Amino acid sequence: MDAKKLATFEDLLSVPEDQRAELINGEIIYNALPTVQRHGIAQGELRGILHPLSRRGGGGDGGWWIVTEAGVRYSAHDACVHDLAGWKRQRMPEPLDDVYVTLTPDWVCEIPSPSNRNHDLVRKKAILHKAQVPYYWVIDLADKILAVHRWHADGYLNIANCVAGDRVKLAPFEEVEVDVSYLMGD
Repeated sequence: MDAKKLATFEDLLSVPEDQRAELINGEIIYNALPTVQRHGIAQGELRGILHPLSRRGGGGDGGWWIVTEAGVRYSAHDACVHDLAGWKRQRMPEPLDDVYVTLTPDWVCEIPSPSNRNHDLVRKKAILHKAQVPYYWVIDLADKILAVHRWHADGYLNIANCVAGDRVKLAPFEEVEVDVSYLMGD
């Protein structure tokens, strides 16, 4: 039996720009465009809520870079596009112009859709854990839950599950209050 050839980062770069794709465990995964309304609202609302932390000094230690549709290259066979990702400015003083950043984020948020749910909740989560991304959030629009996970050597620990109506301060952004109803489009 022949071993399947793993796709590489270079293979991913050859995908036409008008197609949304990621490289997960050596496989190029083509993603449907997210639903504009609910997905875009959640992504935009969370980016807006976290905006004060983007200023120098916001969120302690010099602030954050919070990026939507953030491409991150984790290895030769793993490159993900995250709905949102954040880097502490002390680790990344200036934004990078690369299509795929190689510096591991300090925080990632995914908004799974029916077509990519398994990739976000299982396969990409494993990539993030291996890369030791400290915080992994999931905005689950289907179940209307915001789940917050913190890295641990044995696997991500679920540290919070929030629902519409909750107003919470969550790691690593305890300085801002998140109204979960806004993220759910309520």
